[in-house]
Amino acid sequence: MIQFHDPDQVDADPSFTTLFDDDFKVGAGGVTKKTFTFVYGTWINLCNNKRQTVKLVVLFSLFQNKIFDFFNSLYPQHKKMI
Repeated sequence: MIQFHDPDQVDADPSFTTLFDDDFKVGAGGVTKKTFTFVYGTWINLCNNKRQTVKLVVLFSLFQNKIFDFFNSLYPQHKKMI
């Protein structure tokens, strides 16, 4: 996978076409980072935000389990209550 540093750099892969790719820039003859992020940027940000939320939920759950384990090690008689 090639990393694009210049927003106007063109990916001229022959599989890109104006028929199927909303981000195809006719004048450039392909897809640029600028057109790609313009078309798909909102979707990419949404997915990234959901991924961050899932990470936080998983981390909280792991932390919560560690607290319960610690509590149970201190007070094994209360294990049935939790």
